[in-house]
Amino acid sequence: MLKQISKLAFIAFFFININAIYAETFNLNPGDSIQATIDSAADSDVIELAAGTYPGDIDYSGKNITIRGLGRDTVIQGTGEGPVVTFQSGEGLTAQLSRVTVTGGNDSGAILVKDSRANINRCFILFNRADDNGSGVYITGNDSEGNSAALFNNVIAFNRLQRGGSGDPHGVFIRNSSPSLINNTIVRGDSNGIFVTGTSSPTIRNNILARNGSRRRNLGRGICITNVPTSESPIVNYNLFFNNTRGSMFFIPEVSIPEQDPDNFSNREITEFETTLSDYFTGENASFTGNLFGNPRFRRLGRARNLRLRSKSAAIDAGDPESFDADLSRADIGASGGDFPIFE
Repeated sequence: MLKQISKLAFIAFFFININAIYAETFNLNPGDSIQATIDSAADSDVIELAAGTYPGDIDYSGKNITIRGLGRDTVIQGTGEGPVVTFQSGEGLTAQLSRVTVTGGNDSGAILVKDSRANINRCFILFNRADDNGSGVYITGNDSEGNSAALFNNVIAFNRLQRGGSGDPHGVFIRNSSPSLINNTIVRGDSNGIFVTGTSSPTIRNNILARNGSRRRNLGRGICITNVPTSESPIVNYNLFFNNTRGSMFFIPEVSIPEQDPDNFSNREITEFETTLSDYFTGENASFTGNLFGNPRFRRLGRARNLRLRSKSAAIDAGDPESFDADLSRADIGASGGDFPIFE
């Protein structure tokens, strides 16, 4: 049987590779300016980052370019005065950020995606802070064709509220947007792993959401969906939840559901959560299935490098049965699974 890959990932990498034939490549080393290179680049160009630290916030400025590093050791270090990486000028799916660590962000997340269709893959989004909302990734709005960001095989971890802050930051904050989140590992954030609100129909599939929330502030679930119109079509399939502070799910409907008062669904009530949302959402593509509670059994939770899965992890071979790992087995859940695993 031929290996099947997700349609989204295939489209993204097809266009990236075709465009690369005609692209100019800029090879940067620590001390070089990423933003100055973006300013001089044209669509389809590639900016290759060597290992090391690159200080400063960057904005793609509407350029459909690729910025690519060598993994955990290529670090974009923000100024702490705003988001580290910004897409806010209608960038398309070929505006790619890949294989870098993004840290030092504050206010609107480490990565801000506004009215754009950015492609963020195999990145480590770590140790960012927020005074208000969105300490990890903040996604708002769609592009002119109704498309939004694609995030796959990222580690989003250890993102917290700024000391003295009064907000409620989330690993991924989605407002009035319909991004795709596939095979991400979202752990040890200060509040909800994923927060969805407004006119949003995200696709949330094959993600690990574990140990998010703050016991001191008594908040944080794996996924929180609040005030999303019943006509939307969110897809929440084959995600693994484990020991988030206030439970796996939280749902506040925009309109009341007769004879139901969904509040805080505890860690093991995944089936009830799926049924409640299936009854509520009437959008044609809405889907809630295959989610489970189980221990991902990371090699070492305290270090992003060691968020690989142990052999008895509940995430192994538990993803969408239509997606596969490189060995043709059923895809693992989280950043280690699927066609483009972050850990090699």
